[in-house]
Amino acid sequence: MSNDNSAACEFCDEFAGGRANSFSVNYGRELRDRTILEADGFRVIPSLGQIAPGYLLLVPNLHHRAFADMSCEELTAAETLKDTVAVNMREAYGGVVFFEHGIRTRDSGGCGISHAHLHLVPFTDSRKPLDQLAKEFPFDEISAFRD
Repeated sequence: MSNDNSAACEFCDEFAGGRANSFSVNYGRELRDRTILEADGFRVIPSLGQIAPGYLLLVPNLHHRAFADMSCEELTAAETLKDTVAVNMREAYGGVVFFEHGIRTRDSGGCGISHAHLHLVPFTDSRKPLDQLAKEFPFDEISAFRD
């Protein structure tokens, strides 16, 4: 594992087949694994707290706190998988927004998961979610992970 605290990490425990994670507690009797797609050290899984049908997460298998902590090779692999999934999501839903939020340090806020993950949220209208988000939250749109 790349960074500290992987032993107490929800995703690390889940990916190792552990039982001390939200997925196992809530769905472990019905499903052994929620991985939809896995490639080059990353996996795509449905979010447990979906706010829209088709809401997915792209997660590195190795423990990193943020995508910014990954090597260029890892970022390239993640971007390739993201682009593959994006094609399918756009065909099914019309649009998709990608974003990362989380914690790099214990005092930085975020969602409480200390393992890097990219949210892939589908939507049907091409600009409305971005326009609404821009009013409430400052963000920078980037064209590639390396940016």
